[in-house]
Amino acid sequence: MGTRGQDLIGWFCSYTPVELIRALGLIPRRLLPPPGKTPRADTYFTGNLCPYVKAILENALVGEFPALAGVVFVASCNSMIHLSNIWRSLKLSRGVWVLDVPRRGDSVAVHYWARRLKDLGGELSAFFNRPLEEGALWRALEEESPGCRLERPAGGHEPSRPRLLLVGSVLPDVLRDMVEEAGMSVAYEDACNAGRLVENVNLTRTEEFAGSDPYLSLARRYLYKPPCPRMVADRDRRRAYLREVVKTHRVQGAVYHAMKFCDLAMVDFALVKDELEGMGIPVLKLEGDYTCGNRGQWATRLEALREML
Repeated sequence: MGTRGQDLIGWFCSYTPVELIRALGLIPRRLLPPPGKTPRADTYFTGNLCPYVKAILENALVGEFPALAGVVFVASCNSMIHLSNIWRSLKLSRGVWVLDVPRRGDSVAVHYWARRLKDLGGELSAFFNRPLEEGALWRALEEESPGCRLERPAGGHEPSRPRLLLVGSVLPDVLRDMVEEAGMSVAYEDACNAGRLVENVNLTRTEEFAGSDPYLSLARRYLYKPPCPRMVADRDRRRAYLREVVKTHRVQGAVYHAMKFCDLAMVDFALVKDELEGMGIPVLKLEGDYTCGNRGQWATRLEALREML
């Protein structure tokens, strides 16, 4: 099937159930805007709002994204909710759906989200006049492995270089390049365009597909994946995940990339810093505005981290 506009469904958040979209014969397309200024989007938002969200709107307004039949938003933060409202108001795509994801991953949350996923499936099915059969969803669950959506290829590691963990929401490609230019290597990326998107879920195949409800299996797949900063009720699991990453990838230092004006990042940074420094891992915080305009400052601070390690 070709990527025709009437089949394309845009998405942004790593909690978007792309298997549900594929089960309807539609094509999910992640919309990742390139870094840059946002003069048009600035007229729709206040100044102190997420620059990544502004970049999404900017690229939509100038026609940089492909023609879309619809977009599935996740209510991951206030900025994304504002974006979904503006997107619908400006009619930037025919269909707009907003998915509310729980902020924890326990049994109650799984069952709640399974119901919401089923509701979303029904809405998409009605909008496109296509049947959503459970068999098709089971096949999509079988076929859509987390690893096939890798946005950022894993890099190689030179034994003589300090091994870094990069943490953030959407990590800029230039940051990895600057880490390597500073004489270090990227051991792992905990981000929504890297590890949180593609890491294998902590479920065995039997556990994930136990029972007869594909929506429960889909809910477990996403709520049991590595948690992002918005999962405020999963702090213990996030700490355990960070410890496992450090152990598995032999991390020696960390860089936390915080998007400017992101409240979730500020809260998460405190957790990451506390957990990693408790393990003897130094943590460097770099703030970005999604323009990569502060490369000089980043380079200086990365060199200082290299000397520390």
